[in-house]
Amino acid sequence: MISGSRIAWPKPFRYPRAASHRLQRARGYFDRTHWDGARFSIKGWLFLLDRPLTRVEVLLDGEPAGETDLYDRDDIAGAFTDKKWSRRSGFTLDLPIDRDRLLPWVTIDVIGYDGNEAVAILSTIFAPYLQEFLPTPPVKLMRRVANTEDQQHFTLAGVAHLWDFLKAIEEHRGMHEGDRILDWGCGCGRFSRLLLNGLTHAGTSLQGCDIDEEAVEWCRENLRGGTFTAIDTVPPMPYEDESFDIILGYSIFTHLTEDLQALWLQELERILAPGGIALVSVHGEFAASFSSDERVARDLRDKGVHDTSADQALDGVAPEGYYRSVYQTRGYTQQTWKQWIEVVGYIERGAGNYQDLVVLRKGTSPRPQGSRSVTLEQARERWASVRVPETAAVDPAEESLRRDAEQLQEAIAELARSQAEGSDVDLVAERRRLLADFGPETRKAVVRLLARLNREAATRGVEGPSNRNGEVP
Repeated sequence: MISGSRIAWPKPFRYPRAASHRLQRARGYFDRTHWDGARFSIKGWLFLLDRPLTRVEVLLDGEPAGETDLYDRDDIAGAFTDKKWSRRSGFTLDLPIDRDRLLPWVTIDVIGYDGNEAVAILSTIFAPYLQEFLPTPPVKLMRRVANTEDQQHFTLAGVAHLWDFLKAIEEHRGMHEGDRILDWGCGCGRFSRLLLNGLTHAGTSLQGCDIDEEAVEWCRENLRGGTFTAIDTVPPMPYEDESFDIILGYSIFTHLTEDLQALWLQELERILAPGGIALVSVHGEFAASFSSDERVARDLRDKGVHDTSADQALDGVAPEGYYRSVYQTRGYTQQTWKQWIEVVGYIERGAGNYQDLVVLRKGTSPRPQGSRSVTLEQARERWASVRVPETAAVDPAEESLRRDAEQLQEAIAELARSQAEGSDVDLVAERRRLLADFGPETRKAVVRLLARLNREAATRGVEGPSNRNGEVP
């Protein structure tokens, strides 16, 4: 259990009778969890890719509560036309449960069976008070964050995903009084509004940050008890070194190119306290199996990462070309990310039974020799060799911006050479200082320019310098 939660647990947490580690995390969602004062209703769907499911058993706090056969869901079959077992996926249960069994919150595990064999699991938690007291973000913000206009779906998905993160925290570190938590990429409070309403340890503090200033402003006005900050699209963030014990980042790296991932991993390592952990999700090979883009499978096979597909969800918020649909293999993530921070856990389908959950930790001793600091100019290396065709008209403002970027690149390159020659210069700190000299608007414009050049390069089939394992040469 998450001991010491603001609302005390009614009983020790118990895992399902069927050991969950032997069960596949099913693709699925909870459409409804509701208590009307006498009966508890659960509705949702789940399926596996490699075998059919015939029925489900529902466990509340690990104890059997009911079971039912699965029924056809034409809407799910229509959404996953190439997935053989997606049609027979629906479940609905209406259980006579008294309130005391649900208070203050209860774990829900839906166990999927193929015949008499338990093979799949879909999990969440339920708290009656969450039905009534959570502030609701505007529709446009929910759509921007979670691609939904339905308040209930936004809440149910947030609860299920946060529960995955809380279980991983308990396994790898625990949550303690005095912990400083950062909801990195908080949006309109998908996690924060839950964390501030009972789903954390007493005595913790919460901050949230996002590049979406409108969403951050909504959080400031509606989520009491938290501190929310708008941040730039590139590091550094306005936090001191070692500011946080726990960082949560749901579906952030799923939209960042491998170059930007390197920058943000360094930044997370900087603001984590020694022994602190960051939990972040990625689109792994399971998520990639749902993509219809042939380039995804090709790139995962050839180099372990695909980051050239645009995502329009944050058009008007992020610079053009910045926001991507990114997929990466487990091997790429573990081998590449360990250059900047320790990877202590990797849970396939561990975030919402779709994205993979990666657990990162900042050690209490200096990073091992041979680990690398990647600077902003190194992250832009692939873009720097790509030039707009000479026949294209040159915009004076863009040319000035390019000169600024090249000056910045040259300055940091000189520092990197100095470090290579034995200097103890702190590249990360110096990069932050140099970026500050250019001002926030220039930094945003530089990222926008380089993102456009990268997109044009991808369209022409220009390959970057990364090798098969995704390591920066």
